[in-house]
Amino acid sequence: MQYLLLTIILFPLFQILSIKLRKKHRIIFKVISVLLPIVNIGLLVFLKIDTQIVLLPNLLTLNVDKFSWFFLLIVNIVWLFTQVYLLENAQFHFRGRTNNFHKYISLLLPIIMITGAAGDLITLFVFYAIGIPITYPILVLRDNHESRRAARNFVYQTMIPALLIFLPAIIITYSITGSLALDELHSVKLSTSQTPILFVSILLLMFILGISKNCLIPFHKWLPGLKETPAPVTALVHSVAAVKSGSIAIIKICYYVFGMDLIHDLTANIATGGYLFYLAGITAVYTAYLALKSKNIKERFAYSTVGQLSYIMIAILLGTQNGLIAATLHILTHSISKACLFYTAGYYSIFYDTTSTNRIAQIAPHTKFVVFVIAICGLSIAGLPFLAGSHSKDLMLVEAYNNGLYAACFFLLIGSVINLLYIYPIIKAAFFTRAIDMNIESEKVPVSMKIVFIIIVVFNLLSGYFMNLLI
Repeated sequence: MQYLLLTIILFPLFQILSIKLRKKHRIIFKVISVLLPIVNIGLLVFLKIDTQIVLLPNLLTLNVDKFSWFFLLIVNIVWLFTQVYLLENAQFHFRGRTNNFHKYISLLLPIIMITGAAGDLITLFVFYAIGIPITYPILVLRDNHESRRAARNFVYQTMIPALLIFLPAIIITYSITGSLALDELHSVKLSTSQTPILFVSILLLMFILGISKNCLIPFHKWLPGLKETPAPVTALVHSVAAVKSGSIAIIKICYYVFGMDLIHDLTANIATGGYLFYLAGITAVYTAYLALKSKNIKERFAYSTVGQLSYIMIAILLGTQNGLIAATLHILTHSISKACLFYTAGYYSIFYDTTSTNRIAQIAPHTKFVVFVIAICGLSIAGLPFLAGSHSKDLMLVEAYNNGLYAACFFLLIGSVINLLYIYPIIKAAFFTRAIDMNIESEKVPVSMKIVFIIIVVFNLLSGYFMNLLI
């Protein structure tokens, strides 16, 4: 099982070896590009939970628990969708830098998977931090002023908190518990019987702010700033490669370092952690409002991502089993639907040379299939009943209500309503507007793009049939 885990983590590197085939053997390269994530997903089916690799005790260990396994699955699913999406569209997005995209993504994915499968805090920190500079060249593929500025802002707002807040939190934790482990057998949980509860609550705040890829205020601006990057990059970065590595890190720290009972006790009191619900809730509602105001569709989707990360944080901080289930499910459903939304933004960027929401509203009547995809994915993320995102959103809401956290319920409901409002104008323009600009031509959706759209729509519509199995 150890060799199987290493194979899964390192498998994306084979993409680098296949890049040389791209010019002379383009079909072979495309087949390999799609097969790599498919094979990796197949290997994951055989990977047992609690598979461990100890390369250096307490310094470099991997542990695939149930959260890590789920995260590895999500990473590879979104990688597969992106590879299929790019089969006919790569040349439009990267302006001659397609090889660089595949090379850097192939390097980044193993780092992200190691972060998700980290078996101790040092491994988690090191690979979380390494992922930041490795992400940078992907963000500047277009090599213009806007992309470079956004990429620098990403580095500043993620690396500085990691070094100045996340790392000290790890050092303090080790000085208290004497353990760095992130597994059920070896971890030593913090206890308020030995450490003042206020000190433990400050330590929790340090972890949450130090892992700033979760985008809580004041580290919420770097993600929307990446609107200049190509759609496949934003799909991978916004849905998995950057932000969800932060989510999985917080889940593992809360589960193994604090313990869910302690998290529940801390956040039940406003002074010792309950204020974190307000920090996450205000972030969610404020960024949903900014999404509503934005006239750039990619920026709108990015602000929405920040809000959804805050909902995941709320679910984790509930400190209950159902809260963890809700958070993990939302990581899955949001990752897939949000990636698809960025693919639709890529469609408008390629064929209509625009990311303006006003312009897209004019085009919408001529692209009803794409708008239907936007509607399904957007409504799923907002938590519309019977779509995939509703399962996690409903579970969050019920769990918050049952624990008397009415402010969290308020933030969840208000944020969902605003999320509905930011996609409504495009839906209205496509299906409920009589005045149609006849000067706009309907551009055909490429087959590979259409395949991804259909699979993700079906996933959202039929989620009720397999969601209980996932739980």
